[in-house]
Amino acid sequence: MRLSYRKMTDDDVKEICDWHYEGRYHVYDMPSFELMAYYQVGLMNPKERNQYYVYFDGNQFIGFTSVEMRKNKLYVAIGVHPEFLNQGYGQEILYLIDELYDYECLYLEVRTWNDRARVCYEKAGFEIVGKPYLRILEGKPVIFHEMKKVKLNIPKLVKQR
Repeated sequence: MRLSYRKMTDDDVKEICDWHYEGRYHVYDMPSFELMAYYQVGLMNPKERNQYYVYFDGNQFIGFTSVEMRKNKLYVAIGVHPEFLNQGYGQEILYLIDELYDYECLYLEVRTWNDRARVCYEKAGFEIVGKPYLRILEGKPVIFHEMKKVKLNIPKLVKQR
């Protein structure tokens, strides 16, 4: 599988806002496009817009990522279309991050109950670091693991073999 990618557009955000996840995964549903655009938040925050990429398998929209610096650490967030979960796309998207960004260590957060995502991240080279921690999201307590990936800088000569 080889995905293509490009910068995110408003039309991409509109489509992402129509994605809906089953069961307790509904916490990953996005607010409406109109709401994000009006308040210029989330995927419509103009200050962060250059940090968003979208990924395609042929013409099929598969997912998106955002990357941001927080407390001198580079964090990635990923979203995969609900119809394409558990098919290896998340792992492939995380591998493409190596092409898009120069980093020594990359971090992400995963809810402690989300084993599906944690396993995907582990397959892509991330490891849990430290103890679970509490964050308040939309007024509700959420417990996260922080995960870290160290980038392996493989010389081009070795990559070509």
